[in-house]
Amino acid sequence: MDNTEMSRAVGVSLVAPVYNEEDNIVELVHQVEAAMDPSGLNWELILVDDGSTDGSWANIQACCDSCDSLRGLRLARNSGQTAAIVAGFRVARGGFIVTLDADLQNDPGDIPGLLHELKKQNADGAIGIRQDRNDTWVRRWSSLIANSYRRARTDDDTIDTGCSLKVFRAEFLADRSEEHTSELQSRRNLVCRPLLEKKNLYISTSRTSALILL
Repeated sequence: MDNTEMSRAVGVSLVAPVYNEEDNIVELVHQVEAAMDPSGLNWELILVDDGSTDGSWANIQACCDSCDSLRGLRLARNSGQTAAIVAGFRVARGGFIVTLDADLQNDPGDIPGLLHELKKQNADGAIGIRQDRNDTWVRRWSSLIANSYRRARTDDDTIDTGCSLKVFRAEFLADRSEEHTSELQSRRNLVCRPLLEKKNLYISTSRTSALILL
């Protein structure tokens, strides 16, 4: 199969930045396989090693040998979460692109539901909302305060900008520059208000999580 045929064959690209997550790589791959294989969707998982200093890259390579849908990408040095996500976007081949963390705080089992709602509503993106968070109370309160302040200052009613589980149509992310992706992905300013003003917000609740569709 040539590169063009392979690109058409991939329906969904999952992008996860990795930094010193050697203990989570294998479990993450297993969880993604368990979620995506029964869906019937043709998918790829892109793990972007952001200059890890532990055994993350070795584990990514080992998993690539046993999972044909896994692709590993290694940055020469630690460049930060946004840069890692941008690198993943640039090599993604799917018509839909999913972002998630590699620390197992996002449930890949929610991805098929997010994709279904996005397609059903003909939306450009779906943003998850964290419910059962494994963060300390300090991080939870910090997130609550930050989200409340952002909503008050920007009139942006996005509930949880810090949730890394997001789904977008590839054409929505056609400008995959770091500046544009930073607007979409930053924990401080996930989606800028001018972007929201051009879209209709749709809020729905599924069995496992709440969804916001752009």
